[in-house]
Amino acid sequence: MVEGRLIIRLAGHVARLHFLALFCLFAIPQAGANTDVPANARATTHGEGWECLEGYRRKDDRCAAVAVPDNAYSTGRGYGRGWACRRGYGRQAERCVALPLPENAYLSESGDRWHCNRGYRRRGDACSAVVVPLHGYLEESGERWSCDRGYRKTADACLQVEVPENGYLVGSSRNPDWACERGYRKAERACRKIVIPENGYLAPSVSGTSWKCERGYRAANDRCAKVPVPENAHLDVVGNDWNCDKPYRKATDGCVLR
Repeated sequence: MVEGRLIIRLAGHVARLHFLALFCLFAIPQAGANTDVPANARATTHGEGWECLEGYRRKDDRCAAVAVPDNAYSTGRGYGRGWACRRGYGRQAERCVALPLPENAYLSESGDRWHCNRGYRRRGDACSAVVVPLHGYLEESGERWSCDRGYRKTADACLQVEVPENGYLVGSSRNPDWACERGYRKAERACRKIVIPENGYLAPSVSGTSWKCERGYRAANDRCAKVPVPENAHLDVVGNDWNCDKPYRKATDGCVLR
């Protein structure tokens, strides 16, 4: 039993010595790799290589101090310029100059450009007021205007759409127009009443609202004439003409046997 315990202890010592040997084998080359890291730099935490400390940027195989100009701040990055202009300043070469903010303008979220306030539009390096004419309103963008309903937009004014009697407004606010009420049709700048003959009714047509004849009648000038249906015949599907009953066929104004 004593010999067995001695063997187990010896095996444990051998295992520890083996682990220490492996640790030294990998640790020594790693330490040697860090000797290639230049001043003002640190080894990267992943893989091989190095990166510059904050306030320095990589230049060839060394880390050079970042010269932060007036009205700028250090980005803390080891690449690029390593600095950026403060809000309200724009970069020109290696310096930051103040942005000329015109009247009625404000800085953008990025702080390196500007926009005009609502009701103004950009004109070169200034913000000019948007002149809204009578019967007009400022659009949501704040840079353009449109006309109220019933008015048509011109270059600098809103002109009223003249709607005649028995008419009403149609179209969009950008392209307004007018149409006639039911029973009337457009005639130049007016709405003329549609005269419906006896045995007729209002109906849409290619030229607008018009009239048609009831079934059994056909249009003849400005009236509805009764369709003369001969013997052995019947009104057709439309109702403004006739066809012969079978086995008759049309012949002049009547129906004859085949």
